Amino acid sequence: MAGSIEKPVRNEASGASARNKVADRWKNIDYKKLGEDIAGADNGIKAERSSTKLKKDKNQGEDDVVVIDSDSETGSQSDTDTEVLIVKESVPSSSSVRDRKLHDTGKVKVDSILYESDYCFKLIKSTVFDTNYETLSNDQKSHFITMDDIFNDPMLSSTVLFSYQYNMDYLLSCFHPNLDDITIVMQTGCILPLSKDAPDALHLLNNRIKFVEIDMPPYSSHHSKMILNFYSDKSMRIFIPSNNFTEAEITYPQQVCWCSPKLRTLTDENIAKKSNRISFLNELVEYIFRYPQDHFTKRLVNNIKNHDFSLLGGLHFLFSTPKRFRRMCTIEDKQGDDEQSGLIKFASAVHDIEKKFTEKNRNEQIHYLVQTSSIGTKILQRKHMFTGYMIPELSNTVTYSNNIHGHILYPTLQEVCNSPASLLSGGWFHFNYDESSEPYKSMKQKKIFVKQDPIATSLQRRATPSHSKFYMKWTSKDENDVSVPKDSVDWCLYTSGNLSNAAWGTNRTNATNFEVGILIPGPIKIFSFVDLIYKATEGTRLGNSEDQGSQITRDVTKSAVIVPFPKSLVLYSGNDKPTNVKLLDRIRDTALRLQQEEDAVRGSGN
Repeated sequence: MAGSIEKPVRNEASGASARNKVADRWKNIDYKKLGEDIAGADNGIKAERSSTKLKKDKNQGEDDVVVIDSDSETGSQSDTDTEVLIVKESVPSSSSVRDRKLHDTGKVKVDSILYESDYCFKLIKSTVFDTNYETLSNDQKSHFITMDDIFNDPMLSSTVLFSYQYNMDYLLSCFHPNLDDITIVMQTGCILPLSKDAPDALHLLNNRIKFVEIDMPPYSSHHSKMILNFYSDKSMRIFIPSNNFTEAEITYPQQVCWCSPKLRTLTDENIAKKSNRISFLNELVEYIFRYPQDHFTKRLVNNIKNHDFSLLGGLHFLFSTPKRFRRMCTIEDKQGDDEQSGLIKFASAVHDIEKKFTEKNRNEQIHYLVQTSSIGTKILQRKHMFTGYMIPELSNTVTYSNNIHGHILYPTLQEVCNSPASLLSGGWFHFNYDESSEPYKSMKQKKIFVKQDPIATSLQRRATPSHSKFYMKWTSKDENDVSVPKDSVDWCLYTSGNLSNAAWGTNRTNATNFEVGILIPGPIKIFSFVDLIYKATEGTRLGNSEDQGSQITRDVTKSAVIVPFPKSLVLYSGNDKPTNVKLLDRIRDTALRLQQEEDAVRGSGN
């Protein structure tokens, strides 16, 4: 049986491979005491560095967990000198992250969610980066969202959650106490159950949950991240956050969320016919029917189909599912054309979008930018996922040609260590490369890696890496044009899928993960939260941007994407190294050793 609808069993074998393995890497770090107070009294918001505070008791339990979503756990590096240099230059200071009041289930202000007929991207508010939230203008505040905004709504009558990891102590603290219909779709072994000593109100909520448990094979993930909310006024709303449901993941790396408009219940047959022709609806239904739990899928699909999806016309709901999860619907219910998913479906949708564009000048340079939190290292038929499969499929070319340029926005080791939360922000970024091996060697040679322009980042967040995944394409006359264009891009995909074979598959192999995303056709304008929020505040500007202090009006939200990184990007320098968890582990261990040596010296002096 591929899954079940019941209370999840604590599967030790599966849990060890998916949760404990990564939690052990970080369990010595006290998430409640690390981080950095970035609200400086002098508006300079200068970061003060001090020694890393690490847990002394190695027998203490886990806090939050860190996701494994790269293709391989192999790889080696010899960067001892770099590690020691970074440890000496950049270690996080100790300031406390605000403790959540788990019993605080009162109504929250839902002032960050869009007007009823709009949809757009939101930045997930962080208790580390956004300590000055109350001093911001209403326009600036409108770009934020929290899990409380999504779940602690008295109008919310039912919710369905799809994710890879759940920390139930954190998640249930975000819910309205009266919510009585909660469904959680989860991978076996990837849930941290509610603590026995949690408040009674949370145990009441926990007892109402229906768990849809998916038994995934090794090295595959139920990596989708989606929330389907149904309200007492018969409307529904879709949220696609970049985060799993753990507090550390929401706090330390940057996270965003796509919010749909409110989708009203169908009122007449003509509206129903129009809604049923919307690609987004049909693709969403097709995805849900990939789950093997027949009762769950049919009930959810019937509920979804009672709503008008006309406001999402033109958008595509793209997804990946493993081949073993076949459609469970009848022929009469079948939506879509086949069992395709992943890269093949992505390329097909892109080709349909680009048919509408006028013929481009052949001399123009084509750019594909991917911002990702993990990079797979599998080589299939001597080809890497990005340059050997994805770009040829999307561009409809046989090979990676001279006028086609790929760029991967991926955090450097120094960016992670210099971010306000330092090492804490890097635990979700996986690229197990070897300096002398493929695919890293050829990717470095082709100058594929780009990073955030240091002078374009905000003082509050600096170059904190983002756990989001954006894929976009544009054309220009300059082959060296690595920054996001000022005018528009041809299309943009926001997704849970990292740059890996597991997430996408190829034209020859199937994806092995569950993934979901939103493909937005162009021409579409790209904005940055750096400009809209942080550089709109007097005294916090770094560099210049034409979007500084911009306001996104209601009539452009459907043709705009907002990203958490600055639009100005630069190539890696010669000393830049992509970050990865293994290297950060060694830096952490070096920091612990240096701290222990410092403590020993102090002890001997007493």
